[in-house]
Amino acid sequence: MATRALLVIALTAAVLGTALGASYTVGAPRGSWDTQTNYAQWASNMKFLTGDQVLFRYSRATHNVVEVSKADYDACSASSPIASFQTGNDIVPLTAAGSRYFICGVPGHCDGGMKVRIDVEEATPSGSTSAPSPMATRALLAIAVTLAVLGTALGASYTVGAPRGSWDTQTNYVQWTSNLKFRAGDQLLFRYSRAAHNVVEVSKADYDACSASSPIASFQTGNDIVPLAAAGSRYFICGVPGHCDAGMKVRIDVEEATPGGAPSPMSPRAGSAAPAVAPMPSAEITPSTSGQAMPPSSSAVSAGVGSLGLCFGVVALMALY
Repeated sequence: MATRALLVIALTAAVLGTALGASYTVGAPRGSWDTQTNYAQWASNMKFLTGDQVLFRYSRATHNVVEVSKADYDACSASSPIASFQTGNDIVPLTAAGSRYFICGVPGHCDGGMKVRIDVEEATPSGSTSAPSPMATRALLAIAVTLAVLGTALGASYTVGAPRGSWDTQTNYVQWTSNLKFRAGDQLLFRYSRAAHNVVEVSKADYDACSASSPIASFQTGNDIVPLAAAGSRYFICGVPGHCDAGMKVRIDVEEATPGGAPSPMSPRAGSAAPAVAPMPSAEITPSTSGQAMPPSSSAVSAGVGSLGLCFGVVALMALY
């Protein structure tokens, strides 16, 4: 079954590859993220569309990537970053149309030309208005089957602190994480007021010391998505002075993803007491004060993907007539 599913994915990707977003390595093929590449010239040869992504590759010992406003881009200032990265292999999704501005935050590097403006256009369907070809219809059906079969392989999304809290100084994050099981492929969503807080990923030592002096990554959009791509422990704090010391810090222990049959992401960790289950109310359910939905279980994610697959199938069948 797994082999057939992989073959379906390969065939579908081959047929519909042009419908997927493109990935651009900044400066490639002649350069990378460095002080030698002419990024105005590089970007002039590209057409970025929503759904694409840019990849910054560089030596983390000598460079970094900081997303800034246009004013800070023009001034080569990294004092008010929108987001910053320093992994040496940073992927930035281009999710919306508009201009994005990136510089190297190492003193002198931006002034030396290490800055790039990415103008993103809205992705549009192909100009043809004719009905889909039989090949395209078969590809849509292949997508439907693939999504239905592999729905359980998709990760869950967790809003930090939800449903009773968010990213703030009141939530007990040790208690919050104790009821969750994070797996590779899941993602975190930090929601907060960007005027009051931020998110900084740090090392364990800096987490214990509540220090944001050597960030691994930092965010301050107020709606930050952090993919949990690999197993291991991740450490996040609020970099506003005093907030981490007040408890605004969270450790995320990520396990390897397992095939179907694994416990739900909402199941307690091994050795922890299972929470009491309240009886189902007969009256209308009142939303939590935080307004955040509970993270979906594996079965919920699978059901959603299965439904999406069914929708693809219906669209494909309609295209036959």
